[in-house]
Amino acid sequence: MNTNIINAINQSKKSLYKISQDTGIPYTTINELYNNKKNINNIAAETVYKLSLYFNCDIKDILNPFPLLKGSNGKYMGIKYKWISYDSGLELHIFDKGKDIILTQINPAIPKWYKYYSCEIIKMLIENYINDKRIKENLI
Repeated sequence: MNTNIINAINQSKKSLYKISQDTGIPYTTINELYNNKKNINNIAAETVYKLSLYFNCDIKDILNPFPLLKGSNGKYMGIKYKWISYDSGLELHIFDKGKDIILTQINPAIPKWYKYYSCEIIKMLIENYINDKRIKENLI
């Protein structure tokens, strides 16, 4: 779970007690992070900030990857959509006339996807779906 912060701690070759002393973060907090009893994404921002300063890294380098789009939903051109998480990523589901259709899948651990899968991409995917559906209906 806390792979990034555990790696930072291990690379520092400092004891949890020493990190606690140096940062002013309670030893129990450091210990619980190291032993995956607390998720670093759910602790106080000040604590994460102190740890990033201590390990001389960006905050994102010690946080766990998380899907920004998870649970995001809405409606476009009369079609409802929702990002649904699964074991190794996210799927964009649309709901058209009672059917649940998966339009795309992404791996949320790849940060570059976050900026590309904004509302504009969702609109484009739904528009393509509607156009493809119209073409198929006209061919039948």
